[in-house]
Amino acid sequence: MDQLIGYEPQLTKEAIRKIYQELAEALTGENKAEALEKSREYVKKYYSCFPFLLQVAVLYLNNCDLQADAALQEETLELCRRVAEESRDAALIHDAVYVEAYVYLMTGRAAEALNVLGEDILPMAQDAELIAASYQLLGNPDRAKEIFLITAYQHLLFLIQDLINYMALCPGQKEVEDITLERLFTVAGAFQLDGLHATTSLSLSLIAATVYAGRKEKDRTLAALDRFVAVCQRDDILELHGDDYFYSLEKWFQDFSLGARAPRGPKLVKASIVAALEQNPVFDFIRDDFRFRSCVEKLKQI
Repeated sequence: MDQLIGYEPQLTKEAIRKIYQELAEALTGENKAEALEKSREYVKKYYSCFPFLLQVAVLYLNNCDLQADAALQEETLELCRRVAEESRDAALIHDAVYVEAYVYLMTGRAAEALNVLGEDILPMAQDAELIAASYQLLGNPDRAKEIFLITAYQHLLFLIQDLINYMALCPGQKEVEDITLERLFTVAGAFQLDGLHATTSLSLSLIAATVYAGRKEKDRTLAALDRFVAVCQRDDILELHGDDYFYSLEKWFQDFSLGARAPRGPKLVKASIVAALEQNPVFDFIRDDFRFRSCVEKLKQI
C-alpha cells in the first residue's frame, strides 16, 4: 500500500533539510500557528523516522519560545524521549538525550537535566583518534589526517565555549576575566575564528563587551562591539564551513542532518543579534555614544 500511494516512512537527509528550512522560515513569519500545525502533521506522517523527529525537536528548540509555551515544551520533550527509547542508532539516541537535557536547562529544570545526563564527568572518549590511527595503519594517511583535523576543530570550539562559560561564573573577578579573555582572543586569532566559526566568534566578542561594560570601561566595550559588528557583516555567518587549514570540514558538514546550515531561521538570528545590543541594560551607560549608535545601525542594515 505504501508503494501504491507513494508514501515513504523514512525521509532522506535532503528531504529533512528541506522541510526543516521551510518550517524554520515559516515559524519566524506571521503565521506561526499555521507553521506549528504543519510541523505536527509532518510528525504524524513520519512518526517512525527518528532522525526527522529529532530535527523537529531541534527546530522547536531553536525557533520557538519554549519557556512561554508549556505545551510545545512538552511536545519537544516527547519527541526526544521517543527517539531515545525507540531508535537503535546510538548516535541518534545520544543527540536526543542532549536535546532533552538542553530543553530542561533552558526552562529552569536543572534537576531533570541531571537525571537525564548523569552527574559524573567521564574522561573524553577518543573514538575519533582511534579511527584515524586505524586508517593510518591501513595505509590511508589522507583519511587519518582528515579525521584528526575534524577532531581538533571540535576540541577548539569546546575549549573556547567552556572558557567563556567558566568566565561567566566569575563575575567581578577582574584578573580571571582579563587573563581568560586575553587567552581566548589569542586562540581565536591564531585559528582565524571569525571566518572559521562565526557564531562562536560572536559569542566571544559579545561576552567581552559585556564584561567591559560591567566595569564601565567605555573604550574596551566599544572595541569589543566593533569586533562583534564586523563578524555580523560577514556573508557566511549562517553557514558552517572550513578554511584553508581545516580543509576536511566541508564534506563532514554535508553529512549532518541539516547540512551546513544554521539550526535557527535567518530572521530570528538577525533579530537576536540586534536585541543583544539594544535590549541589554549593561550597555545603558554608552547608549547615547555615537559609536554605540553606529554599531546598532550597522546591525539593522544587515
